[in-house]
Amino acid sequence: CFCGEDDKELTCTAAEFALISEAVNEYNSTDGKGYEKSWPQNGDGYFYIASRGRIEYTEFTDEPFDTDCKAYGNFFRTEEEAMSAAEKVKALFKELAGRVK
Repeated sequence: CFCGEDDKELTCTAAEFALISEAVNEYNSTDGKGYEKSWPQNGDGYFYIASRGRIEYTEFTDEPFDTDCKAYGNFFRTEEEAMSAAEKVKALFKELAGRVK
């Protein structure tokens, strides 16, 4: 392996080469983003749909309210995602109400 302008050859063990190959593969498969921590972590903010379709913001604390929102799918990284989901839910309720008459 030649690195940059210094033309020094680097050597490594097979195990080190495997780790380097794995890192390069991860880099390429994630478009250069590399490893991202799982989301949410305690303290990460999220948006959810509250009563009457209001969009609320809170921080994840791994309490029952947070885990219930996440499990139900009422858990969004951005306000725009939450607003879009709220509009879809509202439209679905209107459609279902029209069928119940």
